[in-house]
Amino acid sequence: WVAFVDDDDTVHPRFLEYLQQGMEANPHVEVLLFRMRVLGHPLYGEFPPLQMGATAMQNHVGISFAVRRHLMTRKYNPIIFRPHEMEDYLLLESSQKAGAQVMISNCVTYFVRHRPPSTEFLHTHYLQNSGHNCSFTEAHIRPWP
Repeated sequence: WVAFVDDDDTVHPRFLEYLQQGMEANPHVEVLLFRMRVLGHPLYGEFPPLQMGATAMQNHVGISFAVRRHLMTRKYNPIIFRPHEMEDYLLLESSQKAGAQVMISNCVTYFVRHRPPSTEFLHTHYLQNSGHNCSFTEAHIRPWP
């Protein structure tokens, strides 16, 4: 698996545990997408917002995801990460177009330009229906209408 983290962002202390839960619960999945939190964003706090369900749209998807390594190293039609202002969305979109199964979690595991709040706060606030486990749903990646 390959996970992406920007140099000025932070992942949840239990990120690898949640990633492993996702891999074990969904052994055929090729991309696991987590929600992220943007501190102080005037319109949004979490991407993708929970009210969007399993839809991750351009400009409403975060950089908190992991991709099976073979998608990027396979001989035919590899997924290529290209630097771009929408590089994260483009990688997710190209993965889905190539037939990869993409799953999204209810968990917030990525924090943009800040450290995560306390673990107790995270469990109380972000794990709405799953106790201390992340749940995963098939995701739909699509462009902004």
